[in-house]
Amino acid sequence: MKPVLTPQRLRALCILTYSENSDLQRSAALCLAEISERLLQPLTSEMMEPVLALLESDDIETQKAASLAVSNFALVGPESNKEVIVNSDTLPVLIRLLGNSDLEVQCNACGCITTLATSNRNKSQIVACGAVIPLIKLAKESDVRVQRNATGALLNLTHLGFSSYFASIFHREDREILVGCGAVKVFVDLLPLRTQTYSITCCSHF
Repeated sequence: MKPVLTPQRLRALCILTYSENSDLQRSAALCLAEISERLLQPLTSEMMEPVLALLESDDIETQKAASLAVSNFALVGPESNKEVIVNSDTLPVLIRLLGNSDLEVQCNACGCITTLATSNRNKSQIVACGAVIPLIKLAKESDVRVQRNATGALLNLTHLGFSSYFASIFHREDREILVGCGAVKVFVDLLPLRTQTYSITCCSHF
């Protein structure tokens, strides 16, 4: 049976989230991470409130679970989840997490941005929020998982999925920002590595 986040369950999660006890906050984050793997119920702004609060926790384990939850919500749930996540001002938080000291948090944040960037509507917002430079930095990391996720996010940002003339113009402006930030050099440098397929595809989009 697929989980359902009822108002009562959401209220209970909020009580844990907004408590001053780090163990209870961690429990809320772990619960959300588990629910997010199978939740087909559309995400709402009310559901995102505790997730955002937990993403900003000072506890690494809480950040790991919360970042996994939001990444799963974007990937597993309905398409509308991506819009809810972006409209809940999650992008600035995710971009800050790209600079986190923990590799798992970095991977989860990159993974979420990668999924959000599959929506044409979100690409310009992701670029405007300043995601390009931290993603390029992570694409140079020695950890293969971080490198792959960051390159995947950049790949989706470079992909031209628009059909209309005006949308194409706007997306070309985003690609010019990517070029200006040094994305092409990073893709070329990655060609001999395991992320070669992503890098070749990215280069072909410029």
